Amino acid sequence: MARKDITGHHFGRLTVLYRNTAIVDNRNSSWVCRCDCGTVKSISRTCLVSGDTQSCGCYRNDRIHETLFKYGSKTLPEYRLWSSAKRRCTKINDPRWAYYGGRGIRMCDEWMQSFAAFYTHMGPRPAGLTLDRIDNNKGYEPGNCRWATRSQQNKNRRPFKT
Repeated sequence: MARKDITGHHFGRLTVLYRNTAIVDNRNSSWVCRCDCGTVKSISRTCLVSGDTQSCGCYRNDRIHETLFKYGSKTLPEYRLWSSAKRRCTKINDPRWAYYGGRGIRMCDEWMQSFAAFYTHMGPRPAGLTLDRIDNNKGYEPGNCRWATRSQQNKNRRPFKT
C-alpha cells in the first residue's frame, strides 16, 4: 500500500522536506523535517500525524525556559542573587538591611516585580562574578548594575568611617 506524500506539510514547528529512504520500517515511514529553529531531524509519520512530535525538542526547551522565568527558579544563580538583593533592600529583619534598605538603597520597580526583567537587563552571570552596583549611593537598576569580580567589588566600596 502506497503511503501519502506529506512533503511540504507543516506539523507544529516542523516542515516536512522529504521521505527518509535510509530508514526502512515496513510499519511506519520516516520523514526528514526542518524545525522552525533550523534543526533537521528524521521523524516517523505516525508521530507527525498524531501530533506527538511537533518540534525537534526546542519547543520543550522553550517552555522550560518560560517556566523558569515565570516562577523564578530557585536553582538559577542569577535568581538567588536577585532575590538576595531584593531582600537586603526591603526586609528590615535581613542582617544587611541597615547597609542597603536602611540607607535608602532600593531596587527599581521593574526588577522588584519581575526576575525576568532583571535577567533581561543583566543576562546570565559569568562564572566567578557577582552582582555589583556601580554607584554605591544608587539602587539596583538598569545602568547601575554589572557582573563584577570580588576585586572590582572591593575597590567599589564606601569609605570606612573612623
